[in-house]
Amino acid sequence: METVKIFELLMDNPINDVTFSGGEPFFQHHGELLTLASALKGNGKNIWCYTGYKWEELIKVKSRKEVCEFIDVIVDGPYILERRDLNLQFRGSSNQRLIDCAKSLAAKQTVLIEV
Repeated sequence: METVKIFELLMDNPINDVTFSGGEPFFQHHGELLTLASALKGNGKNIWCYTGYKWEELIKVKSRKEVCEFIDVIVDGPYILERRDLNLQFRGSSNQRLIDCAKSLAAKQTVLIEV
């Protein structure tokens, strides 16, 4: 589906939150992901992203870091069945972290969100 069509569908939805997930969002074509994230954020959407990458790995790659500038929260790290924890909010295994992207980029260090 075209990026423009996806954007239009998401903007027509009254829910203000968008989640990039499924497979690996950062395996998508960089330009399309960046365009979509930028347009959604510019129109007031709150963006979360689930990725198997660790935050520290993501921001080492310029194209991925550019996308992170438009994402509010990243849930990083792969789901690990042996570390499954049903008491955790917003993630499935205890190795996964909730990262505040804007604060982390500004501080140049990983800033976790505690829930």
